[in-house]
Amino acid sequence: MKRAITLVLFLILILFFPGLDSHRSPNVSKKENNTDPNWEYVKERLFAGDHFYVNKYHTPILFEMFRATKEDSLAVSKVIKEIQGLLPNKKVGFFDDYMGMSSAEIRAVGKYDQEKDDYNYLDLATAAIKLKFNCYALDRINERHSQSPLKDGNQILRTYKEVGYTRYFSSNTVCFSFSESISRQQRQSYIRYEMLRSLCDIRKGHHVNKKTKYSVYESAAYTPDQYEFTSQDKFLLQKLYAPDFIDQFKSYLHDYYGFGYTLNFTNPIAITSIVFTILAILFLGVVALGGPFILGTKFQNQYLNYCFTAFVILMTVFGFNNLHSHLLYPNQIIFSGWQGGFAYLILAVLSALIISFLLWISEKYLIKERYSFIYKLLLKAGLLYLSIIIPINIYYLIIEWNTPDGVISSGNFSAVNALAFILALGRGVLIYLKRFSDNIIKEKDLELSQLKELQTQTALKSLQAHINPHFLYNSLNSIAELVHTDRDKTEQMALSLSDLFRYSINRSSKKSSTLKEEVEMVKNYLEIEKIRFGDQLDYNIEVEHDLENVEIPMFLIQPLIENAVKHGISKTEEKGIIKLKIEKQQHDLHITVYDNGPSFPEGLVSGYGLQMIQDVLSLTYGDQATLSWQNRPEKMIEIVIQKHL
Repeated sequence: MKRAITLVLFLILILFFPGLDSHRSPNVSKKENNTDPNWEYVKERLFAGDHFYVNKYHTPILFEMFRATKEDSLAVSKVIKEIQGLLPNKKVGFFDDYMGMSSAEIRAVGKYDQEKDDYNYLDLATAAIKLKFNCYALDRINERHSQSPLKDGNQILRTYKEVGYTRYFSSNTVCFSFSESISRQQRQSYIRYEMLRSLCDIRKGHHVNKKTKYSVYESAAYTPDQYEFTSQDKFLLQKLYAPDFIDQFKSYLHDYYGFGYTLNFTNPIAITSIVFTILAILFLGVVALGGPFILGTKFQNQYLNYCFTAFVILMTVFGFNNLHSHLLYPNQIIFSGWQGGFAYLILAVLSALIISFLLWISEKYLIKERYSFIYKLLLKAGLLYLSIIIPINIYYLIIEWNTPDGVISSGNFSAVNALAFILALGRGVLIYLKRFSDNIIKEKDLELSQLKELQTQTALKSLQAHINPHFLYNSLNSIAELVHTDRDKTEQMALSLSDLFRYSINRSSKKSSTLKEEVEMVKNYLEIEKIRFGDQLDYNIEVEHDLENVEIPMFLIQPLIENAVKHGISKTEEKGIIKLKIEKQQHDLHITVYDNGPSFPEGLVSGYGLQMIQDVLSLTYGDQATLSWQNRPEKMIEIVIQKHL
């Protein structure tokens, strides 16, 4: 129970951790909406969020014209002057004027490795913005490009600019195809738009600033037939080509959004790696705390087992999702602060109650014991999937029903569907692995049982094979002596010896016998010994009548009697007395042998067969049977088999 409480507290801590930073709310800056609209315009258009790099020309901004008319040249010159006025610290001009030759001539003479103003000729030639007039197709038709069909048959083709870390865009070519009816003003407008758009790369995405709908850098889409070069466009261009642009932008983010947001925005890849490392460590903590508890039996009430497991899984999903959003997307948290944590907690409790009840009741009445393992596995996985999907689907339907027209609901059913499928699949895998491990354990238990059986049989056979050769030798000598003096005793001794060996031989394949049979064997043995010792030996056997049919391992009592004769009676000058008493005390069986011979030595009894008896008792009864002895107040050796009756 302590582990369960610790696990729940750990998950609650993860769930409520974002509440520690409760001052932050979605899309609200540190200075309460006092953000700079110009910098926001830059932020929305130049950064996509996947990396902190923007495309711009590190070389001089050079334009190269092909098949241009005088009118086109004048239009281009006018725009170059406009750009140069905006970017006084950046060289802007014609490629031919700057280099003294065209890019084609550079390639023709092979001046790739030469430099001008610390710029490689090849870099300068590649970076040049190529303006091609009366052009109806790109030189390379497989090059990525966009097309703007315009009115009156006019058309503009342009290559896409790709993210690159060199001094130029990968390829920047604009093809103008103007009809003869186009006006000079419209022609100049198209040229100006394309030249301005070629200076930076606008990211695709949702731009929130709607006051500049037709500005040049409003969106990634091209609108050459309707645009305005706004003050925000000029601000963007000036900041982009400022030498300390990145430093200025970071300073703005830090001042208006705070350190955490700035760190996420400027180092998304590194932050993502750190966040996922943190989440992985926390998840391992959840597994370490909850794994053994969830996989094992927890509560006597089966429904509570379902409910607790569902609650832990949902708390893990909600908590890690909330923490992931908090750390990785600090301006996009839907549930923030303590209220968000409580909302997730209530949602987890209600969802766990509903899902676990559906799963518990469906499995209780739909899955029968007679079904095959595979069929039950598929049913359990499928029922878990349906138990998650059905209530969530109903929830989304209610949300959609109450959502006004034109408002997009925030439900992500595909994500829930994927999660339900993963959980169902995971449950199926766990059930299969548990069945597999249980089978292995059963096989090992069977092997151990068979080995134990073999050991028991070996020990019993050893007892059978170890009838004391000294006893047999003495018995035969006694028969040889008596045959001349007392034929009746000789016959009695021979018959008793025969019965003793017949008992041993006839039961060689058995492991157990009744107390009655064991006592008969002991009587035969004692009769032989009494003939040998004569009046020096007397014995008494007491067995409770209702114990005669109780089964015990074979040859369990005879070694005790033999030990009493060999180490007791044979070593005393007084008349030897042996007493065998078998009785029931509560549910335990007591087998006790008394004799009046010399005391047992200190330490382990080393008499014949006693170690074998201990082995048989251990193999047959485990720790439920004991062999003990004492010298006072009365010398005795006793076997106690617990809970045997």
